[in-house]
Amino acid sequence: MNGIVFKSVSKSYNGRPAVRDFSLTISRGERIVVLGHSGCGKTTVLRLLAGFITPDKGIIEIDGQVVAKDGKNLKEPEERQLGMVFQDLALWPHLTAKGNLEFGLKAQGVSASKRKQEIADVLRLMHIEKYANAKPSQLSGGQQQRVALARALILKPKALLMDVRYKKNWSWYVTRLIKNIQKSVRQFYDIRKLRFLLYASRLESQDITRIKQDDAGVIWLGKS
Repeated sequence: MNGIVFKSVSKSYNGRPAVRDFSLTISRGERIVVLGHSGCGKTTVLRLLAGFITPDKGIIEIDGQVVAKDGKNLKEPEERQLGMVFQDLALWPHLTAKGNLEFGLKAQGVSASKRKQEIADVLRLMHIEKYANAKPSQLSGGQQQRVALARALILKPKALLMDVRYKKNWSWYVTRLIKNIQKSVRQFYDIRKLRFLLYASRLESQDITRIKQDDAGVIWLGKS
C-alpha cells in the first residue's frame, strides 16, 4: 500500500496557481527532498498534505484513505497523524520547551505520568533536556529547531514534514539533518512507523549529490 498519493492536485491563491496538476506517489519508508525556486509551490505541497489548506482540484491519499478531494478536507489535520516542522518553527512563545511538547500529548489525552516520561525521553534524545524549562526566546536558533522537531516526533507521526529554510551549503545541511532525524527516530520508536520524510528547500545550488547518496528521492517543482 502506498503511503502518500497526490492525484492531479491543483491549488491557486487569488486566481494565481501555486500548484497545477501535481501528481506524486511516495511509498512506505521513502524519503523525499522537494526542491524548486521561490514561489514554485514547495510549501503549498506540504500544507496541502498536512491539511492546512484544501486542493481546488484533485485527490490526496494517506495510507489508502482519501483525506482531501476537490476543495474539501475529508480528514482534518489532527486526524492525519502527520508531524510538521514549520519554516518559522511556530513554537508557542509563552510555553517552555517542555510545555511545547506537552501541548500535543494533552490534546491526545495522554496521561500525566506518560507525558512526563515521553517528554523526558525525547528531550534527552534531542540533547536538549537541560533546556526543558526554557522558553523559545531563551534558546538559540538551533535549540529552537530541536524543540520544534521534538514536538513533531513525540506524537509518533506516520510522516514527518519539514519546511527547511535555505542555508549555505544546503545539500550538506539537509543530508546531515536527515541522518540526525533517523538516528533520533530509531532510538525513540520503530523507524518503519515513520513512513516518509519530506523536505522543502529553496533552490540555490545544483549540488544534490550528497542527498542522492543518502538514498533520498528528489522532486523538482517549477522550472529548473
